[in-house]
Amino acid sequence: MRLVIARCAVDYEGRLQAHLPIATRLLLVKADGSVLVHSDGGSYKPLNWMAPPCSMAESEPDEGEREAGVVAVWTVRHTKSGDTLYVRGSTSIARLLARSSGPILG
Repeated sequence: MRLVIARCAVDYEGRLQAHLPIATRLLLVKADGSVLVHSDGGSYKPLNWMAPPCSMAESEPDEGEREAGVVAVWTVRHTKSGDTLYVRGSTSIARLLARSSGPILG
């Protein structure tokens, strides 16, 4: 499992579309591949998530994203449905890695 505290914006594209503006968020990347996005406070439930089976890749931001201050883009894609979660991070404040059997990005 990996815990990341970062300033980021999150976009979900799939059956629905959702946008979370840039804010400080807690990102949980679980060993089963799922990703959960939590707010800085006010709720115990995730604001957005991608359940397994899914794949995750980290990429460089495009020119427009770099100009907006984005330093990394996580793309999390559901293997069966094709639904996609984009996490565009401007800063990573802290990272914590706990025991994990899966690949670690970043």
